[in-house]
Amino acid sequence: MTHTLNDIEKEIQRTIDLNTNITEKIRIKKGMLALLKQEIEDLYLE
Repeated sequence: MTHTLNDIEKEIQRTIDLNTNITEKIRIKKGMLALLKQEIEDLYLE
């Protein structure tokens, strides 16, 4: 199976895009967890 340089570049870009998407989802989830943790601490202190 022959891959042109263009095919390889497209595949690399697709992989980078997928990783970026996953990283962004992780960042959002971490933010949500931080907010949840703060809410729990606030409830505990009330």
